[in-house]
Amino acid sequence: MTYNEFKNKYYDKYIDFDGSYGAQCWDLAQFYFTEVLNLPSSILSGCGLVSNMLYPPKRDVLNQYFDEVSVDNMIQGDVVIWEYGHIAVFDHYDGSSWYFSQNPNPCKVMKINKNQSHAFRLKTSHNIGYKVHIENTGWQDWKYDGETAGTTGESKRIEALRIDYDKDVYAKAHIEDIGWVDYGKIDINTVIGTTGEAKRLECICLKGNFKYRAHIQDSGWSAWTDADGVATIGTVGQALRMEAIEIKEL
Repeated sequence: MTYNEFKNKYYDKYIDFDGSYGAQCWDLAQFYFTEVLNLPSSILSGCGLVSNMLYPPKRDVLNQYFDEVSVDNMIQGDVVIWEYGHIAVFDHYDGSSWYFSQNPNPCKVMKINKNQSHAFRLKTSHNIGYKVHIENTGWQDWKYDGETAGTTGESKRIEALRIDYDKDVYAKAHIEDIGWVDYGKIDINTVIGTTGEAKRLECICLKGNFKYRAHIQDSGWSAWTDADGVATIGTVGQALRMEAIEIKEL
């Protein structure tokens, strides 16, 4: 189950994982850990207040499964713990931080002050991650190591791209009605393209230790291309949309 499927399943509902103490914030976390992250059901059980998970020896439970990340560098699906004893799942940032959270309200996406909080990301063996913003859909979930981000056969444009990689990445993109934009060295928060403007991503030029290919309107999949910062994928001046992308490390 993906994060968005989980959110849709439980949105506006009260959920109680263990049948005791009612629907609390850690109940949502337990369902998320087991249904989305595929972690043991006992990960939070017996830890008392959620805030106590931040300190030894209970911090070892977190360290076994998660890496701590900066609250200024969170991505959708990160688990966030507040020192006063609340836990939620990060959803998005639009000038304020929004979380999928429960207690006292049912499970909803809500704004919570991020001060005095700690963010954790599931340990993975992924090499490179990426996600795309799709016409009439919005941001898809993260894809990894050659998985397909975007759509094929649906005539939907990619409007934006983000890349999560622990090595240097540089990016340029040709955007409908804008032309080439040089983003320079990017990070996980860099949005390559636009959102909310209904503009197609037409061509990209990436530099990094990976190769990539894209599905282009009317022509299908391009050849796999090394991200050398010179070669481009897509078209310029043909009004053709990029529809999907795959990226994998060299």
